[in-house]
Amino acid sequence: MTQQRLPLIARLSLTALGTVEGGRVREPVDAGAHWTLREHPDLRPRGIAPDAYSTIRARTRLVDRMIIDEAHAARKLGRRMCLVAVGPGLDARWHRVLPAYRDVITSYRELDDPTIQAFKHTVLTDSPYHASWATVERRTFDFDSWALGPTPGAFPLVVMEGVAGRLTPDGLRALLTHIRMTTPDARLIMALPGYGASEPVRWSNGTLRSLGWDPEEDILLGPRHRLASITGDGVCPGMYPQRVLRLRHRHAVAGDDDD
Repeated sequence: MTQQRLPLIARLSLTALGTVEGGRVREPVDAGAHWTLREHPDLRPRGIAPDAYSTIRARTRLVDRMIIDEAHAARKLGRRMCLVAVGPGLDARWHRVLPAYRDVITSYRELDDPTIQAFKHTVLTDSPYHASWATVERRTFDFDSWALGPTPGAFPLVVMEGVAGRLTPDGLRALLTHIRMTTPDARLIMALPGYGASEPVRWSNGTLRSLGWDPEEDILLGPRHRLASITGDGVCPGMYPQRVLRLRHRHAVAGDDDD
C-alpha cells in the first residue's frame, strides 16, 4: 500500500494541510494537499490526535509568512533568490506561495528522499497542479551527501520545516554545518520541536551561533490545551510546542561561546 512506502511525518503534514478540522466554513491550508488526499485516502494516518495536525498547520503558516517576508525584502532591494526546500515531504509550497513571487524567486528546488519524490511526481503529473509542479527542480539526497547548487545571481533561501523530525541531533548539526560551509550566502528558515527542561537537546541561540548561524527571528509557539464545551464536545484542538527560526550566516567574533 502507498502508506507503507512513505514516512509518517510526510503523511501527517499532508493530512494537516489538506483537511479542515472543525465546523467552520473555510479552505484547507493547501489545495494541492486536499486534492492528493481525496485521490489517495490511504495516505491519511489513523489514530492521530487533532493536536498534531493543528501544530503542523500553525507551523506551516509561520514558515510561509517568513518566506514571504524574505521575498518582500528581496524585491525591495532588487535581489533574486533561489528557494531550496530540504526534506519537504509532500508539501506543495511551490503552488501555495511561489506564484505571487515569480519576479523574485527565480527557481524552486526540492531535495528529498527518492521514495517521496517518485511518489510525488507520479501523483502530480496527472493532477490539476501539473503545470506548477513541472517548474520545480527536483534532486534526491541521503541527508549525508548533497549540495544546494543555487541559481547564479540569486541567493539561496533554505527552508527546513520537517527535517528536524527525520534526523538525529548530530545529523541536524552536520546538516547545518554543511549548509554554512558550502553555501556562504544562504539564509535559513528552520522549524524545531518546542524546547524545554524535558527536551534531550536544547537548541539555544548560543548553540546555533557556535554552528555559525545568527538567529534573526526566533518564535516559540507554546503548548495549548484542547478547548471543549461544557458538554465535552471539542471546540478547538490543542497544540504541541513548536519553534521556528529565521537564521543568517554569522562571522566569528572573539569570545563567542555556547549558552
